Parts: sequence; structure tokens; C-alpha cells
Amino acid sequence: MAKDGPNKRKDPNKVHLRNSPGIPQLLGVGEMAKRLGVRTHVVFKYVNTRRIQPVAWAGSARIFDESVLDEIRNWLDDRAEKKMNSRRKQTA
Repeated sequence: MAKDGPNKRKDPNKVHLRNSPGIPQLLGVGEMAKRLGVRTHVVFKYVNTRRIQPVAWAGSARIFDESVLDEIRNWLDDRAEKKMNSRRKQTA
């Protein structure tokens, strides 16, 4: 059994889910923005315009599945590519 306080022993039967393979990661808007290297308002814009539904709520914060992160990454890549193409047309 675990003791209370700083010298408590870890339970060997406890399963740690945070980095377990096969367990989907749940992310808030701030964490997604951090991983993508963009500001939070960019993630909010995508989620709101696409009407992406959260998988859970933590108080008033929306929590999303990690698959939304890939969707946003693809959207950002497409946006960047369109900007580059429009700049090339302007200079040509």
C-alpha cells in the first residue's frame, strides 16, 4: 500500500495512461497551438469555422482528440502554400 507524504511508494499495479501507445491524447486549444507553433487564436479560428466538436469539456475549456491536430496542421500547410503561390503570381 502507498504511504501518504513525500516518501510514498508507487503502486506497481497502477497503469500510467499519459504516454501509453494506443491511448489517444486529448488536447486543449493552448496545447495544440504550442505543438503547431502558432498563436491560440489561429487554432480557435479553425475549430470555430469548421465547427469541430470537442470530445470533452474541462470546465469551460474544450478538449479535442489528437486527430484534430493533424487536420489543423494540414490546413496550415495548405494556407502557407496558397500564400506562396499568390506571391509568385504577383512577382511574375
